[in-house]
Amino acid sequence: MIWNPWKKIRQLEERLKHEMDRADESMNLFIDYSNKLDRAKKYLRGIAAEEKLTSSGVVKRMAAMAREGLKQ
Repeated sequence: MIWNPWKKIRQLEERLKHEMDRADESMNLFIDYSNKLDRAKKYLRGIAAEEKLTSSGVVKRMAAMAREGLKQ
């Protein structure tokens, strides 16, 4: 039996606020991570696009690595 329902309500409200703050932090971290992945994919596509028929072996290897990174 709850002796003081107002105290229990206050505790639950505080816990809910704390959990909502944690959820907001998690969402912000997810958005930041997603943006970083998008930028990395953009740069890998750019590296892969640098390969030409006359490119050196180094450029061809780097382009192959970039394409491999985009597959995963």
